Amino acid sequence: MPKRKKKQKYRGIDQEPSKLMGTIDNPYGCAVCEHGMVSYKDLDKLNEKLSEGIRLRDGTIDRLSRSNAFLTGMMSDWKEAQKNNIKKINDREDKWEKELEEAYKVATYWKDQYDGMMGMKKAAEAMGIDTDNYKMTEEDKKFKEKYDFFTNHRRMESGKMRYSFKLSPKKKTPQYVLKKKKKNSIN
Repeated sequence: MPKRKKKQKYRGIDQEPSKLMGTIDNPYGCAVCEHGMVSYKDLDKLNEKLSEGIRLRDGTIDRLSRSNAFLTGMMSDWKEAQKNNIKKINDREDKWEKELEEAYKVATYWKDQYDGMMGMKKAAEAMGIDTDNYKMTEEDKKFKEKYDFFTNHRRMESGKMRYSFKLSPKKKTPQYVLKKKKKNSIN
């Protein structure tokens, strides 16, 4: 049986990093001869390792550059989308504010109308008219057929409301309009 070769201890570049550190006597961190010079064999190994490290770092830099360019593009897309979303949100908010303002105006209008009618009811009750169980007489029915009833209210500078109630005679529809309606009617 042939003798096995002993494993040689690696010297120079293949040693552990702590052993690769240079010293005052050996600034290269490699095996040196007695004159303090590095052998060509060790220099070749060192050059190969350095060129491999540079090649790997170049690949890493190239990969990270492509990734950075992609992410920068995505970020600009996200910024644009964010601007669009903010614009949409602000537009919706403005629209909702306008709708809310209009709804508030309508609600205020009808509240004021109600308050005016309640004031009229109180005035009628003060005159002795029963408003809860009111039944129209023939005279009231004829009056209602002849006149239209309008209410109006206005807020004064003091904040108080001024209500006005108006009765105006109903306008009669001219005969020629009634004839046209009969001609065009489906019945």
